[in-house]
Amino acid sequence: MTRTARLGVILAVSLASHLPGLLSPPLDYHYQRQTETAAVARNMRADGLPLLHPRIDWSGAESRRASTELPLYSWLLGLCWGFLGWTHTWGRVLSAASSAGTALLLFCLLRREEDGVGFVDEETAFWGAVFFSVLPVEVYFGRTIQPDATALLFSLSSAFALDRYLAAERRDAKALAWWLASAASLTLTVGLKLPYLYFAGVLAALMWHRRGLGALRDPLLWALFPAGLAPALLWYWYSNRSQASGKLTPSSPGQLLHILGYVDSPQRFLHDAFFLVRSRFPELTTTYAGLVFAFAGIGAAWRDASARFLVGWWGLVWFYSFSGGAYVFLHEYTALPFAPVNAALLGVGFTRLWNAASSSKSRALTRAALGLLVASMPIHAALRIKHWYALEFTHLLALGPVVDGLSKPDDLFLCNETARSVPLYFIHRRGWSWGMSAMTAADLAQIDDALASGAKFFLTERKGLFAAPSDPRLAAFNARFEPVFDDGKTAIYRRRG
Repeated sequence: MTRTARLGVILAVSLASHLPGLLSPPLDYHYQRQTETAAVARNMRADGLPLLHPRIDWSGAESRRASTELPLYSWLLGLCWGFLGWTHTWGRVLSAASSAGTALLLFCLLRREEDGVGFVDEETAFWGAVFFSVLPVEVYFGRTIQPDATALLFSLSSAFALDRYLAAERRDAKALAWWLASAASLTLTVGLKLPYLYFAGVLAALMWHRRGLGALRDPLLWALFPAGLAPALLWYWYSNRSQASGKLTPSSPGQLLHILGYVDSPQRFLHDAFFLVRSRFPELTTTYAGLVFAFAGIGAAWRDASARFLVGWWGLVWFYSFSGGAYVFLHEYTALPFAPVNAALLGVGFTRLWNAASSSKSRALTRAALGLLVASMPIHAALRIKHWYALEFTHLLALGPVVDGLSKPDDLFLCNETARSVPLYFIHRRGWSWGMSAMTAADLAQIDDALASGAKFFLTERKGLFAAPSDPRLAAFNARFEPVFDDGKTAIYRRRG
């Protein structure tokens, strides 16, 4: 197979694996993260695409800059917003395109060339790139409306460019261009996803792999980390100066420790770590059949000095996963960094086993068994994540015209929903949202605060506390609001007076 044909197959497999749900609204699994991203993009579009001024919908009457990750992904989504009549769908297209780019770049990163770059032969690199696009975590999160797939693309871009710089025989303009590309890609990687800060360790491992202690004598290698990380960290400092109440990134070390679970539930660390090893690694990042290739690949890569870096990269992803604590445990998309390095090791393992079968007495049978293992991987992915594509909150899809008929675009809404961004995104209004299950004194106090800040409407799904409008627990609520819409699934109330 020619190199062009291999690239075509890699691209085709990536595009095919990300087609399911491509046109779905952001109401599938991890809907809150997706609607948050889409809301920021829509606001950017409305504001004239100010890259450094992201706004959210769920901080009440506030319309100030919010604390977010570097909103490049949302900016690109906002740039495409409305083209061909699509809105948030462009987010899925952007993520799928990033995933396709990552698959192609993984092939280029892995493929060993005459100038010393790369780690494995072209056949192994090809299979690694193909496996990348059938791993369950990549199949799903490689097309969700969030910046993770794009951040993964930039992380591989940083490693690819650095490997080219390290292979340069002299520090000429071309070598400096590779250095700048690596630093810029690192900035975008960490800017888009703060937890991907770990990738600086992967770059350090690559420096060691190529030059050993000699890397310490190159001042540009020392400079790569401040040059690549400082702009991203400066963005987070600037972003967290926002006084908006709705923050999407931790604004203090204490809040970061809270998100990671270091303060609230340190006793869960062993439980969470065991879960990652027992469940998430085999089910989402490798597949059960892929475990055979993974273990073979880890051993083969470790024994091959030119590919040993892959094992170090794999170990650093494990470090990132374990140190992520509760944040990693609760969010499956945090396993996405496993996809490229696991795929690389799967490629190493598969080609080693396939080539070893050529000297086996039962060559045909062995290769048939290996082929069945490969074929079972996309089947595993389809079965494991099938339920993730199911849509939640479908009652919101038809509410836009209803809300437009009842309210003005600048009217503030109060919503009964824990996933704070979801209802406000689909009715295209600003306001507040939290889950109310018992209408406690604290709920009533929050409602009164929202009314004092200008809330005019209340939206709720007809379930739980609000399943029966005559529920006596709603007496105090009904004294504040009157119903104006009820279709049996959703109710909208207007404030009295």
